[in-house]
Amino acid sequence: MKKFITVLLSGILLIAMVGCGNKNPSSNTEPPLEEVTVDDGINQDKVIDTLAKDGKTEYRVVYSAQANAAESYATTEFVNFMSESTGVNLPLSIDSTVSYDPQGHYISIGHTKLAERAGVVADRDELNRDGFVVKTIDSNLYILGANDRGTIYGVYDFLEKMLGIRFISTDVTYIPEVEEVPLYETDIHEAPAFEYRNFYSYSMRDFDDFYTRLRFNAPERPISDTYGGRTDWYTQLNGLSGKYDNLKAMFPTYPEFNVIHNAFYYVNPAEWYDTHPEFFAADENGNTIRDSAGTICQPNLVNGLTDEGELDESMEISVAKVALESLKAFILDDPDATVFFFGYNDWEVYDKTERTVMMSEKYGGQSGILMLFMNMLSREIEKWMAENNINREITLATFAYLHTKHAPVVSDGKGGWKAVDERVIPAENISVRLAPIELDWYYSVNDPNQREEYQELISQWTYITDNFMVWTYEANFGNYLNYYPGIRQWSDNLHYFRDIGVKYMMMQGNYHGYGSWQQDMFTYVASRLLWNPDYKVQPLIDEFLLHYFGEKGAAAVSEMIELFDEHFAMLQADYEDFWVPFRDDNGSTLMNAEYFPIEFLARAEGVIKEAIAVNAADEEISERERTLYDRHLVSALLTPQSMILQNYAAYYSGSKTPYAAEFIENAEYVGVRALAELKTLIQYKAELGLA
Repeated sequence: MKKFITVLLSGILLIAMVGCGNKNPSSNTEPPLEEVTVDDGINQDKVIDTLAKDGKTEYRVVYSAQANAAESYATTEFVNFMSESTGVNLPLSIDSTVSYDPQGHYISIGHTKLAERAGVVADRDELNRDGFVVKTIDSNLYILGANDRGTIYGVYDFLEKMLGIRFISTDVTYIPEVEEVPLYETDIHEAPAFEYRNFYSYSMRDFDDFYTRLRFNAPERPISDTYGGRTDWYTQLNGLSGKYDNLKAMFPTYPEFNVIHNAFYYVNPAEWYDTHPEFFAADENGNTIRDSAGTICQPNLVNGLTDEGELDESMEISVAKVALESLKAFILDDPDATVFFFGYNDWEVYDKTERTVMMSEKYGGQSGILMLFMNMLSREIEKWMAENNINREITLATFAYLHTKHAPVVSDGKGGWKAVDERVIPAENISVRLAPIELDWYYSVNDPNQREEYQELISQWTYITDNFMVWTYEANFGNYLNYYPGIRQWSDNLHYFRDIGVKYMMMQGNYHGYGSWQQDMFTYVASRLLWNPDYKVQPLIDEFLLHYFGEKGAAAVSEMIELFDEHFAMLQADYEDFWVPFRDDNGSTLMNAEYFPIEFLARAEGVIKEAIAVNAADEEISERERTLYDRHLVSALLTPQSMILQNYAAYYSGSKTPYAAEFIENAEYVGVRALAELKTLIQYKAELGLA
């Protein structure tokens, strides 16, 4: 069988980097690019028939008479894209009108009687929930997913491999004109590397069709049955929403239901604080810890636990008992949910009273306390379900984040680790969601150049559990438009996470700023790597740039990327204290003018301004292409312009306002809504008096 060859050219962005500092800059480049052979299940040495040629076909598409919304959508997508690419309008038939025939010349999509008769099976376990089978038997082609999403993904896989279609961004779908489509002997069984996958960018938040085409599957993101339907996570209050009206009244900015930071849905301060203030985290003097807005910060997780981590039955009411009753209510509220997340609020705050300090010292820190709490929930829920004949497999999930990031382990004296106490080892039905926000995102998590304090942050958890979820950070949250260099370590990271058994991989990017070329590129590249980390980053970047900017624009943006990559490599090599945080809160690195000379930024700006002028004068492209590329190039221009604005008042010839006005006009033109996680474009305009 001929193999599918992933082309691994060195590319115009891969650079040799040298430095004289204490770090090894080469660790962030991709390793020497060798040709990697991937069996794609297509035998191009054996042509069975011709699906389409010169606008004609002998084939038809068959779908089930009982097709659900997802199978109907998959069928429609297949027919429409085949028509756009080949000019062939494939006829449609329902399976009840078609007899099984080895030479039937049909394309079966989904669970049809024909697929059943042919013995085509898509095993859920083998295909990691969302995988699919694309298979030829005699003269017929079958596309079948392990679930509804898988069937849709199987259609997209065929369109990508056989027609060369690429889903680049929300406004770019590359559909080549294809005169002939051979039907090769095919036996594809594809499974995603991660059971749950998400790059949390604005396009993945708001565009259901694009989200589906990139094969994302985020537990926190509700999606209609048309696009494959919900996951098995508990994501929204069904019959319980009215129960929390008092919480929303107490904290008006609190979301309807937060799948991640949801501790107050387990222990509602609006219900319990007045009568039981001890349920909530307090400082050393017993004062409730609140944020700057006066918001109560966290529950006190030792309240209701015995010193051994059991449920304290001697207490009539406690945090443990209230949280347990809330979890029972959630389970009953959604009979189809199997995963329930308990996540404390998004502050590095925890109870500091005497008993919590004692428990922390005994059980390996705040993570040890959290594991005691989760293990208690696990035991008590299993008892309750058994007593009530509830036959469901329930997974509980929680954070390793901020004050719980370090695993509750100690050295085993043999170069490894062991649990501080067996009671902090997570139960088999508990998944730990690692969110190592403090890492240097220039390097992969297991790179020897990673920040020393956090080099073993993730590997330590592997000594006490195999059940992981991971949350990484892929943008400068202090300035979304600034250049962010983390993409080079993705392949290494995702290989590592796959190998340690991570089930859910979430990469958080610019999720509400819009108008960012780099986040569009990140979304595309991440979609490929989250499905299969064996892809190389550089060819994916090249593919994106070509279709997003056009050939000439891609060359210019590649030049700018090379400038930035070389510069970041120099900073890592020559400045011992330089690192790439997810947000530069104190202006020490990413927001520090010392590291980004005006001459460098002005050069990058000049490269893109010249590309914009070239695009405007290009008579070899259509007006539609010129307009599209212009908008994308202006988005690229915002990268150096945003960095100039934040660092160099002298560049504006004495006044920041005209330059800022140009920047704002550009940002509005490409649809930017927020410049940072905590600053909208409207707020920025108001600050400058330009609103």
